[in-house]
Amino acid sequence: MWFQLLLVLFLVATVGCSDAEKSTMVQPHAGSAAISAAAGVLESQAEAAAEVSATQVSLTQLSSTQGSSAELADWVTAARSGSLILRPHDGLPVLPAPALDSEIRISVTGIMARVKVRQRFVNPTDSWVEGIYVFPLPDDAAVDQMRILTDGRVIEGEIQEKEKARKTYEAAKSAGRRAGLVEQERPNVFTTRIANIRPGSEVTVEIEYQQSVRLDNGEFSLRVPTVVTPRYMPGQTEAETTHEPTLHNLEIEVDLVPGFDLDRLESPHHPIIVFDDGYAYGVTLAEGPILADRDFVLQWWPAPGLAPEAAVFSETLGQHSYALIMVTPPFIEAAAHTGLRRDVVFVIDTSGSMAGASLTQAKAAVVFALERLDPQDLFNLIEFNSQTSTLFSQSRVASSSNIEEALDFVAGLEADGSTNIASAIRRALEDPVDSIRVLRQVVFLTDGGIGNETQLLEELKLRVEESRIFAIGIGRAPNSYFMRKLAQLGRGSFTHIGDPAEVAEKMTTLFRKLESAVAADIEIEFSGGGELEMYPYEVPDLYLGEPVLVAVRLDEPFRAATITGWTGDTPWRVEVDERDVLERAGIHVVWARRAIEERMDDRLGTSDKKMLAQLRDEVVELALDHHLVSAYTSLVAVDVTPERYWDETLAPHLMGANLPFSWQPDSAFGFAQGATPAGLQLVLGLLLVATSWALRRAIS
Repeated sequence: MWFQLLLVLFLVATVGCSDAEKSTMVQPHAGSAAISAAAGVLESQAEAAAEVSATQVSLTQLSSTQGSSAELADWVTAARSGSLILRPHDGLPVLPAPALDSEIRISVTGIMARVKVRQRFVNPTDSWVEGIYVFPLPDDAAVDQMRILTDGRVIEGEIQEKEKARKTYEAAKSAGRRAGLVEQERPNVFTTRIANIRPGSEVTVEIEYQQSVRLDNGEFSLRVPTVVTPRYMPGQTEAETTHEPTLHNLEIEVDLVPGFDLDRLESPHHPIIVFDDGYAYGVTLAEGPILADRDFVLQWWPAPGLAPEAAVFSETLGQHSYALIMVTPPFIEAAAHTGLRRDVVFVIDTSGSMAGASLTQAKAAVVFALERLDPQDLFNLIEFNSQTSTLFSQSRVASSSNIEEALDFVAGLEADGSTNIASAIRRALEDPVDSIRVLRQVVFLTDGGIGNETQLLEELKLRVEESRIFAIGIGRAPNSYFMRKLAQLGRGSFTHIGDPAEVAEKMTTLFRKLESAVAADIEIEFSGGGELEMYPYEVPDLYLGEPVLVAVRLDEPFRAATITGWTGDTPWRVEVDERDVLERAGIHVVWARRAIEERMDDRLGTSDKKMLAQLRDEVVELALDHHLVSAYTSLVAVDVTPERYWDETLAPHLMGANLPFSWQPDSAFGFAQGATPAGLQLVLGLLLVATSWALRRAIS
């Protein structure tokens, strides 16, 4: 081990000599201060890092940059794994940046939630720094507010087109002003950049967003991601997505006003304390601050007989009225697709990120499903990691002998390799199916740890045809955006399994959906005249227990609406009117977020440049009008008072993220096994880089 370290040190120092003339000149006192700070911080964190190294990792990007677009893209790519990076301006070495704590405050009224995420960081060095921080949010979050609090100042963000916002930020940074920039990297992953953080100061970043509560099978739920699942990108090796340990604590508080008495209120992944005053419910974490390594999920069920059949939330803004309408179709558990034979294809993720509890949950779910198949059903199993393999060359009847062979196949599954899901999608959908006599239902079980979501969704949209896609997000921090879009494009449904104890309940609910008729041909008629714009454009087929949920913009206040549809051979009709309406701020933001998503979906698989440009312009207009972060707009905040003088440089920093709960670094990223703790290896590695940097400067 020590020989390897010395060899690395020698090689790094040697390489440094060869390019010393190209390096940027730095004042000696800045470099020595940075190294001293590095040694102090690393020494103080070594023990903590070693303790958490078995379950936490973070991307280590130990290089300098002069700020080019390509180099900045590398840093942001690094940060996408979930970290705060204090970015170098002049080639100084990277140092660790500890997070003090995070707070999430959630206010829920009916089916609407307003969430404030506050994260506080400290700059432990004696240098000015720029931070790049990546954080997860729900994939349907409408992000509309950002502010930065530092040194007693509050800097509010404003929405601008993305390129303009970047220029505004860069100009403020160069002028020595405090500035912040929030950009959308993915629909559920956002990046904050913070310029000119004073030495030794504390910085607080606040993000606010609006989202709707999910209702499924009588269960209301809210999911708040706290960690970004590391993503696999085709063409990258596991070594390019490795992580370093950190300690990141989280506090969560919820104010819940459901509008009805509750039968149950619980969180499946965190012990909670509930305060009930008869009208509202307060929720806090029972164990105080927790490690941010899994999604926070809150679930509640109405008391018997009190479940609402309909709810309407409305807001008037300018010349328009906005409404969010939720209606639960009558409960009709009719047989699904009478006369059709089912072909159920199970697609199981066995990549390295599924090692441990995640694969255990996935295997248990498949075993449960296999034992529930009817003998007349067809079925097959597909597993994927770096490669894809199938149980049968084509689907077979669910006879006892075939089921037994499938159970043996499942028992032998092991987690290893990368998450190459594209070939599994092609394999699951490549065989033609006689849709007149056979209904193909494809069930994906994965944590969704991929980075090329757009490419995969385009592939699915091209191939899905008459198949139905059902997605099961495995683990306690799955990529919920990818799960939801798989199901949406595949006209199916999605669910999460975060614990082995949930397998029976979740799979029973899923199979009731697969076996029951869908609510189809759903139409909504609004009273009154004038134009309206509703999302989704067309209400999709709904499975057992799923509600109609639409957002609409009207030219006049909402008065009434009639929702009709068919479940099997049975028609149904539900009416809502102004007596069902509750006024609530922020509905226009939810409507705009759904309008933007529809246009982004329209881009999938489209090569028409004129159409793509038109859709982009529409997204920008919607986002600017409703003050929303999108793929093409960003929030930027600039303090008018300069803080950093032109001759004071910016120094680098890096804070890693927690791994999702139960992730095993060795399996997920290919860490070598050895006697030296991973945390200590990482600390020693950072010290080596700092030392080699000093040698390079001395030689130059």
